[in-house]
Amino acid sequence: MKINRKKILSLFLAITIVSTCAMQSSALSQNVNNGLKPKILSNYTRKELNTSYKTEEKISDYERDYSTIANDKSKSILDSFDIKHDNIKDVDFIKDNTLDREVYRAESDDAEIDFDEDGNVVKIFNKNDFDRPDQQTTKYEENANADNSNKYMLNTSEDLQSIIDNIASQNDLEGYVLVSCSNSLEGTWVLVWHKDLGNGVLNGYDVASTTIDAKDGSIMIFGRKTVLPNTNTPIVTEKQALKFAKPIFDKFEKPSITSVKLTTFRPNFYWEMLKNNEAYEEADFIRLAWAVTIDSGATIDIDAETGEILGGDQPQATGRAAETPGMYNETIAFDCANHAYAGLNALGYDQSNDNLVNYALDQADAEWLLREEPNLRALYLRCHGVVNTNGTSANAVTDRKNWTVYSSDVRHSGWEFVYLDACKTASTSTFANAFGIYSFSSNKFYMGWGISVLQTVQWRFTCNFWNYAMNSNDDGSRSLKTAIDQAKFSTTVDGGYTDAQVDIRYYGDEDWNGWAY
Repeated sequence: MKINRKKILSLFLAITIVSTCAMQSSALSQNVNNGLKPKILSNYTRKELNTSYKTEEKISDYERDYSTIANDKSKSILDSFDIKHDNIKDVDFIKDNTLDREVYRAESDDAEIDFDEDGNVVKIFNKNDFDRPDQQTTKYEENANADNSNKYMLNTSEDLQSIIDNIASQNDLEGYVLVSCSNSLEGTWVLVWHKDLGNGVLNGYDVASTTIDAKDGSIMIFGRKTVLPNTNTPIVTEKQALKFAKPIFDKFEKPSITSVKLTTFRPNFYWEMLKNNEAYEEADFIRLAWAVTIDSGATIDIDAETGEILGGDQPQATGRAAETPGMYNETIAFDCANHAYAGLNALGYDQSNDNLVNYALDQADAEWLLREEPNLRALYLRCHGVVNTNGTSANAVTDRKNWTVYSSDVRHSGWEFVYLDACKTASTSTFANAFGIYSFSSNKFYMGWGISVLQTVQWRFTCNFWNYAMNSNDDGSRSLKTAIDQAKFSTTVDGGYTDAQVDIRYYGDEDWNGWAY
């Protein structure tokens, strides 16, 4: 008997489709029975990550006078911050890509001020608070005995109270909660407010943030952004949220839950990206969600109305027994490496002589890079920090597959600019000092993370940093420290994070522009 394979295949496909429809119908029925709302992500088109974006783009010149842009409230705010705005020279219409908004930018010798269409201040960059690097300085002056005892006026959070009160009053921050007040970056204080939705849930996407100069209390950067969630009332219960998160729990070995809390979240499709090894743009809306955290530090965010997995995150660290090796998105890693490649080129480092760009290393490569190649001056390395079982840094980095190197493996000290983009690589000065970069070094700079940083935080900050370092520093007038401040601000305001989650640290010359001479 001749078998009609096409008919059998068609029959199989028909059964599959009917079965799928039946399952979808059953799931929808169950959602209705549970009172859940219909799913929203199944019909949402994932957008491929734009890996070549600039921090900002000029749309057009603005022909009208500056005085017609700012409202009276904005002018009062600028006056209270001691920002000079009566000598504005230029006004442009700008697309701020890091914060995804169009603004009117008024610029003078002293400041850049962004206004929304209603004339409200949405961002201030105070140029006077950032030192102008000496482009001609090439001499290394290392003075370990420098006296910094009277360097700062603001040394504790209590010293900031009057400044905090003034910012809150001038910017109508009643109903907002101060979630960050930290000085993890020497010489600056970062304040972050999130809006209380009225039920104890803080909306990290309705945010005000400011960076304050610890020397004199002046405002270095200020800005705010507001995105509202779909609802303030959850339908999904905490118990249901744990059930919906189980497919992700099962990827880890014996995970235990450390916290479950209601929050707001912009769908980032993190677990889908890992599965498909793709990189997607975040959604253009935020949702009320249950954030479920397990002992490895991984988070799973569950929609509080539909029960869908919106995404999540996990630390860029390895070494803890509870963490599953290999859960890593290579596309994101390549994106960071590509930004670093462009950034180092823009700063003048010749790829053939001064630094090395390589997308995959083995143990011999890694050891050669740190031990035997004395001619390299700049290095960007995105990898994993190795932590001990108690969570402290092991002063080692790894790719989890082929190599592991320790700070003691570094053999030469001709490095000028090093960014180890991995967990806890700057929690102490061990790595920086191994590269010959100290707090008193001149024209040298080391940066890394002080915490077990979440992968999407690391990704967002790193791309922002390289964009600011190369696009905002084309005349050499802004330092690498300034690029860090700007990238921290953009990452915190746009990502819904606290300052503690963007704990980047540096050692070396805070006034250096990073240029290769």
